[in-house]
Formats: sequence, structure tokens, C-alpha cells
Amino acid sequence: MADKKVWFRHDVGSINDIRMQRVMRKYGMIGIGIYWCLIEALYTNDGKLFFSEVPDLAFTLHTEPDVMLKIGKDRQIFESDAEGFWSNRVNEELELQKDISEKAKRAIKIRWENQKKAEEELESDTSEESEVYDRNTTVLPAYNESDTSVIHRQTDRQRRQTERILVPSRRKIPPASRPKLHPHRSSSSFLQ
Repeated sequence: MADKKVWFRHDVGSINDIRMQRVMRKYGMIGIGIYWCLIEALYTNDGKLFFSEVPDLAFTLHTEPDVMLKIGKDRQIFESDAEGFWSNRVNEELELQKDISEKAKRAIKIRWENQKKAEEELESDTSEESEVYDRNTTVLPAYNESDTSVIHRQTDRQRRQTERILVPSRRKIPPASRPKLHPHRSSSSFLQ
């Protein structure tokens, strides 16, 4: 579960909650930070932290384990027993997430089962048809005219490009496109 949960819902006005005010009054802003770190740890540890795990968590967070233990054992902040502590709200959120995940899994399973049934029905329909006919070909050849016209267009284009390369050297220039000589000069003076 720890690798699946990336975020959790957080109330915007949580600082006005009586529990949060109690944490702030007793432990200051350090207590608020520890509280939210404990909430994150509860989410990643399936909703319950054991008191024996708190010193390791305190070491990781570079804080005093005594403060973390006091906050965890405070029954006005968290619910607890002899082994550890939890938050009912965190557990409700985890249960809701688990239910949503289970529903999604069932929906995927139903979708795959329906797809498998459809494929089996298609196969059974095909096998019945093949028994009726002499040939059991289930795929008809596709004669797509657009594919062949593309090939023809390409060969026409290639042919025209070849003509453009070869033909200009063989063509005679029509009289209208020949360079005109100046009317007052003779052709011999033009060449000089």
C-alpha cells in the first residue's frame, strides 16, 4: 500500500480544528509539523503506527522521539491502544480508497470477461460458417483502390521527373521564347 498512495485529502481550514489548536498550544509549530508527518506515516503504514516505530521515524525526521510519542499517545489527538496509535479519519479515507480500488478491479475483470466472451462467440460463429461452406477462409482479400492509385501516382510522378531531366536537352526552344535582338543592331553586332 505504501507505494500506491501518493497524496491524501487535507482540509484547508484544519488549523481552526480544536485538535490542531491543542497541538499548537502544547507543542507549537513544531508540533504541527510532527502531527502532519505522523498523518503521512499513518497513510503509508495502513493506518496504524506502533509506538516501537516512533524512534526510527523521529530519527528520520531529525526530531525528538519524546515529542512524537507524546503526540501519538495523546488521546485527544489520536486514538491509541497499548501497541500504537491511529486516526479514524485516516482509516476512513484508506477504506474509501480501498473500496474504489476494488470496484475498479471488478469493472476491469467484467470488461475482460465480456471481451473474452465476444471473442469466443466470434470464433464459434466462424467455425459454424466454415462447416457450411467448402472453404473455411475467414479473411477476404481487400482490394483497396486507393492503395493501387497511390502506386500509379508515384510511378507517374517518377516518370515525369525522369522526363524533366532528360527532355529539356532534346527539346527545341520555340521561336517565341528565343532571346530577342535589339531592333537597331544586327545579329553580328549583338555577338560582339
